[in-house]
Amino acid sequence: MLKYYVADAFADNTFEGNPAGVCVLDEWLPHDKMQKIAMENNLSETGFVVKKSDNPNYDIVARAFWPKIGINEDPVCGSMHSTLMPFWGERLGKDTIASRNLSKRSGTVYCEQKGDAVKISGRCALYLIGEILTDED
Repeated sequence: MLKYYVADAFADNTFEGNPAGVCVLDEWLPHDKMQKIAMENNLSETGFVVKKSDNPNYDIVARAFWPKIGINEDPVCGSMHSTLMPFWGERLGKDTIASRNLSKRSGTVYCEQKGDAVKISGRCALYLIGEILTDED
């Protein structure tokens, strides 16, 4: 039996941010089983680690609309920040920024420039704790 959580990532409250599944493991499962768990729960992301930051200030605010690819508004777009961090970091003279997404669900993303990469983190609000039964249980 596996512990499974649904957390609203990049949010201070439930029903904000981006809902993500988090499966707590004692050891790694085979790749195909992790994919099946993610597909079964039908969330846009399933992860295993959530990082937290206590920074309450926002350097920028953002929203993401992608109607051409069928996304009216992304609730909290982490991938967008891989571009926003270098752009705003240079203009603000900072290696780290805090961004507040202003979508209907809203949420906060913390970014840090790490060479050519951007480290993205945020808080989460726990929504659900459940259990997953597999054929082996």
